[in-house]
Amino acid sequence: MSCNSHFHWYYFDLHSADGYDLICTIHPVPFNSVFDIAIIDIYLYHGAETGVHHFFVKPQKDIRRSENPFSLVFDENNYIRKNGNLITVRAVDGNRCRLSLELVDPHPGQEPLSSEILPGAADEDSFEWIVYTPYATATAELYFEGKTYSLRGRGYHDYNGGSVNLKQKLRYWFWGKYYTGDSLIVYGLIKDRLQAETRLLLRAGADGVAMDRQAHVTADKGHLHYDGPLGRFDFTLEPAVMLDRVNFFMPAVKAPLTIIKILELLAHFSGRFKILRPLQALLTNSVYRRFRAEGRDEQGRPLSCFYEEMEF
Repeated sequence: MSCNSHFHWYYFDLHSADGYDLICTIHPVPFNSVFDIAIIDIYLYHGAETGVHHFFVKPQKDIRRSENPFSLVFDENNYIRKNGNLITVRAVDGNRCRLSLELVDPHPGQEPLSSEILPGAADEDSFEWIVYTPYATATAELYFEGKTYSLRGRGYHDYNGGSVNLKQKLRYWFWGKYYTGDSLIVYGLIKDRLQAETRLLLRAGADGVAMDRQAHVTADKGHLHYDGPLGRFDFTLEPAVMLDRVNFFMPAVKAPLTIIKILELLAHFSGRFKILRPLQALLTNSVYRRFRAEGRDEQGRPLSCFYEEMEF
């Protein structure tokens, strides 16, 4: 019997001044799979276009993890390594895709900020968000199917992990990243199945990183207003462009493992093959969307917003 609960993932991105958005997510234990696999997922957007989407899997049994300094290694070509203020990510899938990403943390001496996502979570029922470096200088080289992209910009890295079944516990989340000329504001809204809400706001810049774990925020997809310990922000956004929509299956009830594996595979292939596309609505039960928008802050200065939402 299986009802997937324990999970964790490492998230990295780079946003360049010339309109490229690179995302790499490494799932040593995916929240949406009951197979003994790790998933490495890479996206590259330019404006409203998806230039690259490539994911591949590695056996969980190959993972080697160590601390001080931290490393998570699958093999000599696929790993995360941290040494001082340098974070290095390598992801290689044969001759088809190669990613090299480096982030330089401007605040290596500051302890990473964290927050429990689910209100009142206990050790056996937890979901934690840890922000390691939200305002890094980042460089990357991505090779995909004969084309090479060299990128430089603002980098971000966090970690998410827990021991809950997300489908059972959560109903919706929104994570927005608002880039101004000299700072990054991250706003998170999480709604659980009992209608409780958690609102988080993080500010990062050259002067450091701070988090309001009980943020009083008024926000929708076109506006954000905050007046609290981290300052006053009043952002207005233009209509967003949807970059991606992914429908997928998440196990929510205990059932024989074989049945869940079959459902997971059918849901996956329904999104990849046109002949199975009509079955997608029946085989998937969650949806993830990613957006990009431009806007202005309270002083009329330009900002860019990169946000995601998920319906569980």
